[in-house]
Order: sequence, then C-alpha cells, then structure tokens
Amino acid sequence: ILFNGDWHTICDYGCDSVDATVACKQLGFSYGQPVGGAYYGSGSGRIGMSYVVCTGSEDQLINCRFTGWFPSGCSHSEDAGVVCSNEPITAPLRLVGGPSQNEGRLEIQFLGQWNTICDNGWDSRDATVACRQLGFQRGQPVRNAHYGAGSGRIVLNYIACTGQEETLTECG
Repeated sequence: ILFNGDWHTICDYGCDSVDATVACKQLGFSYGQPVGGAYYGSGSGRIGMSYVVCTGSEDQLINCRFTGWFPSGCSHSEDAGVVCSNEPITAPLRLVGGPSQNEGRLEIQFLGQWNTICDNGWDSRDATVACRQLGFQRGQPVRNAHYGAGSGRIVLNYIACTGQEETLTECG
C-alpha cells in the first residue's frame, strides 16, 4: 500500500476473502482471495498495515478497520498476497484419508496445489458448506487431524461461513 509516498507491505494477520476482494476492487477486479505467508515473496521496508477488517462495502483498503500504521509483531514472512479475478474464485475440494468417499481430511486446491485447511473455529456451518460444495446435503465438523495430518500449505484458517454460501471461498 502507498502511504506518504512509500510502498509498504500488508501483514496477512486476519486477512480473509472480504479483505482480498476490497484490495482487488481497488486494483480494478471484481473478486479476490487472500494468499498469506509471503507466498509471492517477502517484501522489504516497513510493514504498513495489519489485522485489516473490511465489511465489503469499502472501495479501498485504507477505508477498512486496521490496527494502525506500521504495526509491530509481524514479519515479512507474513506478507499478504491476493489472487484477483473478474469471475468468482472457486477452488476444488477433496476428502482424503477417510474410510469412505464421504468422509476424510478436507483439502482445497489453490494455485495448482492441494493444501490443508486449519480447523480453528471450524463448525457445522463451515462443514455443511464444504460438503455441499462436494455434492452432499450437509456435513459434520471433524477436528484435530482425525484423518491424519495434511501436507503442503495451510491456506485457510478461521473460516466463518453463515451456512448459506455455495463454496468455502465465499465464506469469511
């Protein structure tokens, strides 16, 4: 983000699809998905913003709530990134490691790789949206790596679905 004539990175803490969509709209796109952990490389200089919380009505990130300029406690290994598109962004899901085709560890394909989803805050609304996306009517949450630990990156955390969404990428 440009602030006082200098470019600064944004910390990925709390970054969700709503925040990413506001950033992408600011860049001229319609939709966005967050990518954390300095996926596209670490920035340099000062980190400008952290804990950005948008409602979705903002036209710029600066209009969202955040902890203030130049927060401490975030490193460039936690720089936020986004994938922007003019079409809704969906990501394929799969279940692995379970005893049948309708249960297992939930994985999501993002940026060409299968990744895991953290179970922090994972509840029945989140599980139902994921299961509907997989073609089932509803779902039950299973936590604590019940079907084995995943590999690759953890790309979603603290998912907050209302239960009305069609895909997990529409959830906060």
